[in-house]
Formats: sequence, C-alpha cells, structure tokens
Amino acid sequence: DQVLHSVIIPLLPLYVCGTFIDMTKSGKTYAILGILWKVFLVVIIMHLVCIFLQFCVAGAVSHKSPFKMIRNQIPGYTTALGTQSSAATIPVNLQCAAADGVSEQIRNFVVPLCANIHMAGLNPAETEEAIQLIRKINESGVTILLIEHIMKAVVSLCEKVIVLHHGEKIAEGTPEQVMNDPYVMEVYLGTKKEGASA
Repeated sequence: DQVLHSVIIPLLPLYVCGTFIDMTKSGKTYAILGILWKVFLVVIIMHLVCIFLQFCVAGAVSHKSPFKMIRNQIPGYTTALGTQSSAATIPVNLQCAAADGVSEQIRNFVVPLCANIHMAGLNPAETEEAIQLIRKINESGVTILLIEHIMKAVVSLCEKVIVLHHGEKIAEGTPEQVMNDPYVMEVYLGTKKEGASA
C-alpha cells in the first residue's frame, strides 16, 4: 500500500505522458485521435438521443416537462462524463433526482442500485475501505444487493451469489460453490486446450 501511494500513483502521470510522447514520435497520435474523437462524438450523440427519449417518456407519464428534467440532470451527466464512474456520480444524481421531484425512498433505492460495479478502478486500500463500509451498512440491518466484478468484494461480502452471462443466470450458490462451478469457470476463464501445459 505504501509503495502504491508513494511511488506508483505519483509516477503514473509520467507513464501516461511517456505513452503520448511515444505515440507522437511514432506518428500514431493523429491517426488514433482522429478515430477516437469520431467514436466519442457518436457515443455522446447516442447518449443525448437516448436521454431525450427516456425523459420524454418520463415526462409524459409524470406530467412534467422533459426539458426541465433534462436541465436538472445536466450536473449528473457531466459528472458521469468527466469521471467515467457511475459510483462517483451517485451523490450528484441523488440531487438531480430530488430536483426532478423523485421521492426520497425511490431515489435512495434506484440511484445506487443502477450505479453498478462500484469498485472497478479502486486501488487495494480503497477497495478494502469500501468492503468495510458495505459490511458496516449490512450489519446495521440493511440488505445489500451487490452488482460487482471484484471477486475479493464478492467473496468477502456475499452469502449468496448469482452469476449472469449475457443476461442469463448460469449459477447460484455460495461464493465458493459459484467459483468452483465448471460452467462459470469455462464462461469466464475459457477452456484449456487439449495437450496444453498448465
């Protein structure tokens, strides 16, 4: 943990800078960025179309102006765009939902539930802190539905695990049972070719 915080994290920007220098030196920068901005632009346009349609439906059902609700959601969208993290956006989206008139019970249930895979990108110390926090919340009597890919968290926190593959349930049981399930191992780790050494 000390090495991570005192060496790796401070040097990470230099590594990223070195990657861009290498791309520039090799002449790949313009080619990569030329493709990347087009992909990014298409993604943003698709998001905006999807958001507009969703808020039009929500506005029709709730008899509210979709344009006002979209305007209230701008801080949440820009936070999500800037951080690329649904978990980091939870507090802002809770405020946006309150501004749109969503009841406290519904927004406190739906917003965190829809922000899945909370621990992706956390360093080991942050992951451990998140595990302890979730455990503390659970011990206070709150049931937790955890949608997560970090197996350390799943094993530490879950009594029962359901594994999905392309939206279909492929296994259910304790963390140990699920991790030892042959089909789960095949789906997530692949199969060993015959004659290949371990």
